[in-house]
Amino acid sequence: MNSAEVLKTVLKALGFGALALIAAFVFAIYAPRTFWRNSEVTATSEVQGGLSVRLTHPRVVKGRGDRMTMTVFNHTSKPVTLTEPFSCFSTDYLPRFYSRQGELREAVGTVACLTMALPPLTLPANGSATAKVALHIGGVPPGSYKVVYDFSLIRHADGPDAQTASYVQVPLTLTTEMQVVPWWRLF
Repeated sequence: MNSAEVLKTVLKALGFGALALIAAFVFAIYAPRTFWRNSEVTATSEVQGGLSVRLTHPRVVKGRGDRMTMTVFNHTSKPVTLTEPFSCFSTDYLPRFYSRQGELREAVGTVACLTMALPPLTLPANGSATAKVALHIGGVPPGSYKVVYDFSLIRHADGPDAQTASYVQVPLTLTTEMQVVPWWRLF
């Protein structure tokens, strides 16, 4: 084999390698929408105490977790101050995962928001606030689930300052559906 044939073979191999890399990249971008129809699901709680919560998340969630968008709404005609509304996924309020057979599955991992120890947030009258939060669901076996969240937003009652302010706990229940796939799955 002369040097021209070797160069031709090397360039051909590099070309096929580059083509395979481009194909893998395109597949990685479009696979969730095209092959698994990973659309987004939006669920909203009922209004209680003038507040409600909306979650938007992918329909298919990897077993280790995924990002969601959480929106808190103020349905009153006055501003409302909340204590850490986006840290509400405390261990006291883990979501409950119900299989199609009605069996309760519990996450052994933690369910936590990315934001912690934030200052109180004031929602304007008839306004809202949105944040990206993370859902970590380690230990939930693959399958389709009805997921029930029990949020507990802490609302500041009227008070001139932090020392005399009182707090009201507003419980909100939100139900959504998701499919959990193994954490090692690429998409």
